[in-house]
Amino acid sequence: MEPNLQSIFITNAMSVTLVIMLFITSYLTRERRRTSDRLFTFMIFACAFACVCECSTWFADGHTNPLARFANWFGNTYCYLCTTFYLYLWVLYVDLRLHKGEERIRHWYPGLLIPVCIVAVAIITNPFTHIMFTIDDANVYRREIGNYSSYIIMIASLGFSAYLKASYQRKHGKVRFFPIWAFILPAIAGGVIQACFFGISLGWPCVCLALTSIHMSQQNELAYVDSLTNLYNRAYLDSALKNMHRRGVAGGIMVDLDFFKMINDTYGHSAGDDALQEVAGILVKAVPENALVTRMAGDEFMILLKDPNEDELVAIENALDTEIEKRNTSSDKPFKLSLSYGHCIMNADQNTIDDFLRCVDKNMYANKARHHERESMQAE
Repeated sequence: MEPNLQSIFITNAMSVTLVIMLFITSYLTRERRRTSDRLFTFMIFACAFACVCECSTWFADGHTNPLARFANWFGNTYCYLCTTFYLYLWVLYVDLRLHKGEERIRHWYPGLLIPVCIVAVAIITNPFTHIMFTIDDANVYRREIGNYSSYIIMIASLGFSAYLKASYQRKHGKVRFFPIWAFILPAIAGGVIQACFFGISLGWPCVCLALTSIHMSQQNELAYVDSLTNLYNRAYLDSALKNMHRRGVAGGIMVDLDFFKMINDTYGHSAGDDALQEVAGILVKAVPENALVTRMAGDEFMILLKDPNEDELVAIENALDTEIEKRNTSSDKPFKLSLSYGHCIMNADQNTIDDFLRCVDKNMYANKARHHERESMQAE
């Protein structure tokens, strides 16, 4: 198949423009200064440069002047190296997005870099070995048998990233706002098409499309996840309540952190933030996997479940009390934690969402009043 240089240029130029726009619009994500966000920014620029290099190789192919020959060698070498390391970076990115920590990266991933480095050495030494590709005296590029090692690494890396997410979800429940298949499927499609049909430049443009999907998931995360506690926020709660109300019976527990103002006034607002983060961690640990935990506002949280009974809601409250007691007996922080609860069942045929919220709010404040009364009696 003869390459259509005009379509190659337009496709790659649009892809470069797209990823530049991704960089511009990802300002708020970069401001979080997470390792995963910095890695995503690097992947944006690496992808843009790969599009430029791949485009240059097609235009240089067949031209015998020294500049064209350099562009052909350099562009193809970079694209091969970028493909190899890019997929490794994607796996790192998936792990960081899921586990939000670097300890696993330092422990597990240096070993996984070994096969990547072996392929990278083969690419760098290719001008002497010609194992990956050749460029003849007429400056015409041809694939060689080693070229397929990049596709093996692609399938292995993308498959491993899918395994990482599946493994995480088995332990921690469903992961929202990180649709890794929106990256995996375009990347595979572009790679397979380009492997099967020489003269088509779709590999890196498809990666640009995949990055756009991940970028959109990041924006949803910013819009619906509370930055302090990493729980879903009130906007997501409102959407979840509407969905559950349409589907029938649901239940929820409103949770309030007792004496939050006292913690802020006595120990400072940083201690108050610590208290909220601790409560968020306790909520996530104590509730069933199918429960949705959100931060409503301030020191108030909401736990939602689909079609629970009264006993299940009470069992969750008891589990929370157990976790709070464990924390208070083991923590060296100067303040104790105490939670007040109010639960209700929401039936679409009998209650509105406002009825449900008033019910949990009323029950929670009744429980909170008893806590304050007990605290006052103990102080006396």
